[in-house]
Amino acid sequence: MIAYLIHPETVNQRVVLLCSFLEKLGYELTRLPSLEAAAAEPSLQKGGDNIVVVPTTPEWRPEANNVVELARALEGRAFVIYICDEIRPEDYKALLRTGAGECVDWANAPKEISGINLRLRGAASPMLPFVESDVSKNLIVGMVPACGGAGNTTVALEAGVYFAKLKGKDARRSGVVELDFNHATICDYVDLAPRLDIMELARNPRRLDDYMLDIFRSNHSSGLDLFSAAEAPADCASIDGAAVFALLNKLHDRYQILLLDFPDYRPSWGDDALRNCDFVFVTARRSVPALKQAARELKRLRNLGFAQERVAAVVTHCQAGLFGRITSKLDIETALPGYRVFYIRDDSAFATESVNSGISMVDARASRGICRDIQAVATFIRTLAPREVA
Repeated sequence: MIAYLIHPETVNQRVVLLCSFLEKLGYELTRLPSLEAAAAEPSLQKGGDNIVVVPTTPEWRPEANNVVELARALEGRAFVIYICDEIRPEDYKALLRTGAGECVDWANAPKEISGINLRLRGAASPMLPFVESDVSKNLIVGMVPACGGAGNTTVALEAGVYFAKLKGKDARRSGVVELDFNHATICDYVDLAPRLDIMELARNPRRLDDYMLDIFRSNHSSGLDLFSAAEAPADCASIDGAAVFALLNKLHDRYQILLLDFPDYRPSWGDDALRNCDFVFVTARRSVPALKQAARELKRLRNLGFAQERVAAVVTHCQAGLFGRITSKLDIETALPGYRVFYIRDDSAFATESVNSGISMVDARASRGICRDIQAVATFIRTLAPREVA
């Protein structure tokens, strides 16, 4: 196997170290001065498990579109690796779509190139659920609506904002993933543009790296990262577990608290994603039919193997008395016997005002009753520890 390194300089320290690394991976090193020289190189016309490495330096930075053209020209004969710290999203996607190229940044170059090397040799590991170690270091919390209109997305968003605003030793790097790719709304609630291109990810889930993850991220002013589909897929059933788990694998490694906002329907990969959660909340409106559905969902989670202490209910749109006491608590507890229940009072006017203004309720008025109720859920989450994985 040959690694063709394209760079006109011979003394750049970063490039020298890169050459040494490629040789340790088992590649025979050939240096070429330009992209044009690579395109015309006779040995590159024969095919094989060769790679073409294009490192950028302050003195030399070939245009990304030219690297894309080189990848297209060498498709089926070599794989192009473009090393740079900045690239436009459209150029990045164009390189991936060639099927013969990938972009990595300098900081992660050894890890990413090693992964590409394994993949090209056919030794890449199968797509696994996103908790792969014996003990997960980060917390994964699922939010599952028992019915439509339960406020599941609102609770996930506002709890995430609460975590993101914590400072000092209490600070937690937090992210929320909206898993309803058909009806993505969470970014609309806070006036952000959704950026998750789920169809791009589904084309080749193994291509997901930290740079692509940053492209997919919508950052809220609080510091919370949101992942929400920019466009509904033409066929949501075509989004399989490989794409979803590739995303969640990366996010699990990145965020200390990861909140999963599940849809009110059950995708084919939904139960597998749930099984990886350290804790699951079932959300429901305060109504008899909704509470019955919540009881069924809690029972279903028990059948999936969740211990009772790993699940809880969040009942929204509750009525409060003069002194803030939740009314009909006994009826709710009777409908959900044995489960921990969190109550979130109804404040439709304030919630609507927040959505219309694009400002999180916790940001707008954290002392409001509905915000204190959601903070009670978030405070409980902070007491949880990642479970041991069998």
